[in-house]
Amino acid sequence: MKNVLIIGSGKRVQEAALPAFFRIEEHFTLRGIYARTEKELTVEGRSLQVQRLLDLKQATVDEADLIYMVVGKNSVPTVLKTLAGLNVAAVDLLIDTPVLRFKHLGHLGLLDAFRNVWVPEDCIALPVFDVIEAFLESDAIGDLKRVVFERSGYAYHGIAMGRRLFRARRVRRARQVRAGGDLARRTVRYDRGGEVAILSPRDYGRGHLTIEGTRGTISDDPESHADHHLSAVLDGETCKGFAIDSLKVELTPAEHSLMGSPVPASTSGPGVWVWMEGMKRVGFLRLLEGIADGRGAYPLDQAVEDTVVDYHLEKLHRYISNPFTSAHFASARLVMRALTRVAGR
Repeated sequence: MKNVLIIGSGKRVQEAALPAFFRIEEHFTLRGIYARTEKELTVEGRSLQVQRLLDLKQATVDEADLIYMVVGKNSVPTVLKTLAGLNVAAVDLLIDTPVLRFKHLGHLGLLDAFRNVWVPEDCIALPVFDVIEAFLESDAIGDLKRVVFERSGYAYHGIAMGRRLFRARRVRRARQVRAGGDLARRTVRYDRGGEVAILSPRDYGRGHLTIEGTRGTISDDPESHADHHLSAVLDGETCKGFAIDSLKVELTPAEHSLMGSPVPASTSGPGVWVWMEGMKRVGFLRLLEGIADGRGAYPLDQAVEDTVVDYHLEKLHRYISNPFTSAHFASARLVMRALTRVAGR
C-alpha cells in the first residue's frame, strides 16, 4: 500500500486523478491534498478537505510514498522549490505534463531531490491502443509505416502518442507547416523509423486516426476507404471497449466506469476520439497501476523531450535532435539552465 499526497486541486485533480485513485484504493491511500488555499472538494459524492501547501510538514512527507503534483505551469518552479526544501529523498514524484515550460527547464535539477520522478502522460496509455497493437501483431496490414492524427493529437501529447505506437524512445526530427485553412501539420520521425503526422487544432468531435501499414490501412473515419475500421464498442450509451473489424478488446469494470459520456460528434460521423476524456481517465488509472506494480509511469526524459520538440515546432517550425537540443544529453540540459538564467526564470 502506497501513501499519496496530491499537490493541486484543479480540474485535472477533480475530473481525472481522484476518480482514478478511487478505483485503485487497494494500492494507494490518499493522505492529503494541498493547494494555495484551503477549500473543500466534492468528487463522486466524497467530501475532501484541501489544506494550504504552506502548512505541509516534514512529518507528513515522511509518511508519504508518492507525491502527485499538478499545478499551474508558471507555478511549477516555485512549488518544486518548496517541496525540494523538505527531505523528499524517500518519496517518488508524479509530476504532470508538460513537467516544466521550456523557459523553466533550467529548474530540472530540482527533481533530483526525489527518489524517482515519473510523468502521468495518460495519452500513452489510452485503451484504444490495445486493439490497435493487437491488430498490428496479427500482421493484417504488415509493418507499421505511418500514423495520422487528424484533429485528434494535441501538442506534446500527440508526440507522445506517436512514440507509443512506434515503441520509440527518442524523436529524431520534426517539422510543422501550414496545411490550409486553420490547419497546421506536424510531421514527427522517431528513432525506430516510421512517421507520425499530426493535424491541429484538436477537435475530438471531428477527430480521426489513420494507420498505414505496408499492406493495408486502418481508420476510425466512417467515410474513409481504409481496409479496416476502428470503432468503439458500445454498451447502451457507454463505451465498453474498442474494435477493429471483428477483433475486440474490452475494458475492465473499473475502466468502463471511468469512460463517462462522449463529446458531441460532427455530422461526418464519430470516430473513437469522442471518447477521449474517458480514455484519458483510463490511461491515468493504468499509469497508477504501473506505479503500483513497480513499472513506474511515463519516463521523465521522454516527457521533457516532448515539451522541447513542441516548443521548437511552435517557435521555429523545425526540430533536429542533437547534443544541444535533446533532453537526453547532459549538454542540452546545460543549455536549458543557461537559457533559464538569462530569462530570469
